[in-house]
Amino acid sequence: MTETFPLSDDLTTALSSVTDILEKNKTHLPAKIQLFADAVVDGAAKEYKSRPVIVHRLASSHIEILREDIVECMINDVELDERTGRLTSIIFRGHRLTFTAHSRKEKTCPICNKTMLAKNFYRHTTICGEGRLCPVCTSKIEGDILSHKRSCGVRTYDCRVCFKKFSTGYARCQHEKQCRKLGPSEAPPNQVTTQYPTEQAINGTFRIISIPIEPTLDYEGLLQDHVDQLADVIGLGLGKGAKVYIGAEIEMRKLIGGSSASCTFTASGSIILSTDDIAQILEDQINEILVKIDEFLRNGSGWIVDGVTGLTIHTTRYDPMGSGSYIALPDKIKAKKSLLNIQNKKDNNCIAWCLAAQRHRAQHPERLMNPHSS
Repeated sequence: MTETFPLSDDLTTALSSVTDILEKNKTHLPAKIQLFADAVVDGAAKEYKSRPVIVHRLASSHIEILREDIVECMINDVELDERTGRLTSIIFRGHRLTFTAHSRKEKTCPICNKTMLAKNFYRHTTICGEGRLCPVCTSKIEGDILSHKRSCGVRTYDCRVCFKKFSTGYARCQHEKQCRKLGPSEAPPNQVTTQYPTEQAINGTFRIISIPIEPTLDYEGLLQDHVDQLADVIGLGLGKGAKVYIGAEIEMRKLIGGSSASCTFTASGSIILSTDDIAQILEDQINEILVKIDEFLRNGSGWIVDGVTGLTIHTTRYDPMGSGSYIALPDKIKAKKSLLNIQNKKDNNCIAWCLAAQRHRAQHPERLMNPHSS
């Protein structure tokens, strides 16, 4: 449903009214808004309009985009008459805003055919269905309604490695920590890897995974809609840990001249050691990308978003090493016999063992069972 709101002749006052309209209709977000300006250019009527903007939450960047679009259109019509030295006359006669709310989640009662918000459907079933209507599958139950509700629409959490089902997300996370430690020969037979186009280097240490998307102007909505998909892909390849950042490839177009260019906006890299951290890190990275896009559009460059063409995940294998871990020397360095590598595999006293080995020389000072170890 689209509503049209008449606004003031003055652009600044009109934009202030747009903020008030969005505040009053915030319960209907997300929504698509577009600003129109009726003007008289050198005596001829003309309509200016901004590009459609998808609003998911109240933000000043949306108002700034509307203002810049109308101003850019007006600047294109301003010319200097060399004979009279007069600029083109532009008089605004009014502004109007179109507000199109996205479809809300609704359900229809199969008994009375009444349509209502999904959140009100459960209360309706207790009245219209006389307590026999399932609020999940919307079917009338003749048997034990309580047993049906316990089994109908129950959410399960699948392991993203072996796909075993769990009743809680915590149980799945605890299982995945052990499941990812299995070697190739111990891995479950139905373990699968991501099927998305992937570029990799150095035996998979660095990877770029391309997520298939439908090109769209709504870059904010696209990023929010793919959060779960991004989390699943990152979780599948996490292993012991990874440094991850996401990127969005956006096609930009100049309002003046019509030239186009492809820009990639990326977030800062974040280290992920557990699947529990993925959701929060993705939210922070998406917000960072949105801020970068908004800043780019507001800096007066004249570029506008022409569509999102790509979404990528960049990962680098990360294997944290704690202090005191014994690591064998490479054969080339070991053959020189110039370094002493104490084999303290069960403690963190690296410096103490090195000092003891220097003071108490032995045939094999790298071994803790030598006399100097006591």
